[in-house]
Amino acid sequence: MGNVKTKRRSRQVNFNDALQGLRERGEGQFAKVEKAKKAKADREKAREEATQQRAQEVIRAARADFLSGITAERGRQISKWGDGFPDPGGFDTMAAVLSEESGEVARAILDGDRANLRVELIQTAAVCCRMYEQLVRGESLRSSNKAQLAGMREAGAL
Repeated sequence: MGNVKTKRRSRQVNFNDALQGLRERGEGQFAKVEKAKKAKADREKAREEATQQRAQEVIRAARADFLSGITAERGRQISKWGDGFPDPGGFDTMAAVLSEESGEVARAILDGDRANLRVELIQTAAVCCRMYEQLVRGESLRSSNKAQLAGMREAGAL
């Protein structure tokens, strides 16, 4: 009888040892799976961060190019028409110029002309810059164009 109990205990110990071994291997497999999941998530996060960084670099370069284009266009406008274009062009005249430029932006979009769209966006922004310069200088919102004002007086608009 003692021999049977010893065999049972021996089998029970072996079973418990085997069960413990399975648990440990299972936990090891679980740990490997979790480690692989974490590594994959880390790679995806790094890839996303790199993509966002590249996008920010592209945006910074585009912004610098755009601002440089506006500065160059303002220089071209001043060279062509002087700093008072249109002479003496008030905000009402510049609003008409701005409308014309925005129409050219719309045309470039409708034509699918990316190169011309870039040019027209810069020209439009340069007109806005010109208007801002007028604002900062404290120029009147109404045109000071003498011929235009005379015509408005004759028409009774003033």
